[in-house]
Amino acid sequence: FNFSALLNNFRVMQNSHVIEDLLAQEDSKVEDLLNHEDELMLEVRYSNENLMKFLTLENLEILVDYITIVPNEDSDSDRKHKYPFVSSKVLSHNSQMISNALIEKEILVIRLFEFLRSEDDVNFPLASYVCKVL
Repeated sequence: FNFSALLNNFRVMQNSHVIEDLLAQEDSKVEDLLNHEDELMLEVRYSNENLMKFLTLENLEILVDYITIVPNEDSDSDRKHKYPFVSSKVLSHNSQMISNALIEKEILVIRLFEFLRSEDDVNFPLASYVCKVL
């Protein structure tokens, strides 16, 4: 009897409705998902089919933007800290679907490398997130 697996399955069933509800909305945004880090990461871990469909080129670009575009000084805390952190967790997760999507969208990988090659001042937190994804 694997109690840990049973507990994990129960947790997924309890929390998956949050992400499913967000994905069911026509006007869902990446930020809505990023605001639910724990639930989102569970769904990424279990390769939620609806989530993977949601991660289109446009939405993957948004995640890459969060880790490659330095936020303005007047940006809110979520833009400066939370969204880049959670985006890096999603993009670097050992998910074949996400990895394949990044590789297929060559421009996203190029943007990650260009961020590291930039001659601008280095934003160390963002650079660490980019390295984590690569």
